[in-house]
Amino acid sequence: MARQLKEAQNEEANQVNEGDIPSFIEYSEDISDAERPDPLPVGEYHAKIVDAGIARSKEKGNLYYFANFSIDRDAMPVDYVEKMGPQMEQLTLVHRIMGAADTPQGRFNAKNFCSAIGSPMSNRISPKEEWIGLEAKVKVEHGKDLEGNPRPEIRRVVKL
Repeated sequence: MARQLKEAQNEEANQVNEGDIPSFIEYSEDISDAERPDPLPVGEYHAKIVDAGIARSKEKGNLYYFANFSIDRDAMPVDYVEKMGPQMEQLTLVHRIMGAADTPQGRFNAKNFCSAIGSPMSNRISPKEEWIGLEAKVKVEHGKDLEGNPRPEIRRVVKL
């Protein structure tokens, strides 16, 4: 459901200063009536990389790339945006690329991803410097979150 801070009647008393965290949040609706929103429908969406980097997996400690893709409301189905409400400006999904290992498969995965987003290719890849701001189409499907509920996931990234 939409989470919004209710407009304060006394602006000064309820002002949040930089670094301060409020002691409560007042929602526009009672949360006892809240229902799980539908995930972004399965489909292809125009998306832009808003963050990227290299991370290490917790299980095996392997390095991998990640790219956070932002999908603007204009690229989403109208009925989905209407259900999500006016505060829905964009949706950001994380995509992990198993291409950071210096192996034949790792280099191939990195090549395919760089090709899909139009990034330069060489023997050196710097996601923060090279990927942020690039655009591609993302193919979204539904996976499951830790509680078994459907959630949108990027299954494939393709050229625009």
